[in-house]
Amino acid sequence: MRVGGEVSAPKLISRPKHPWPNDPTQCYQLGVAAFEGVVDRNGDVTELRLIKGPDNEFTRAAREAMARQKFDPALYRGKPVDVIYHATINHVPIKKVKGPC
Repeated sequence: MRVGGEVSAPKLISRPKHPWPNDPTQCYQLGVAAFEGVVDRNGDVTELRLIKGPDNEFTRAAREAMARQKFDPALYRGKPVDVIYHATINHVPIKKVKGPC
């Protein structure tokens, strides 16, 4: 299901931080990564996949953290339902920059 009409949005209740594999700020160009998945009727994130951005160690770390998020589930007519979930993360290291770090 999609959020809208009689389907309420899930509410985030827990967001673990995504520690980067190393300090990327000096050596990487930053960009955007977009993910799509499902918030199920238990409030868990499932079927999470990268839909925009490079598949690198940083987007994989972000995906792992996002998969550990916990939600109050979406509701349809007062009952929990699975809904499609989209998330965008800005400032993800995407490409190694030439030169000394």
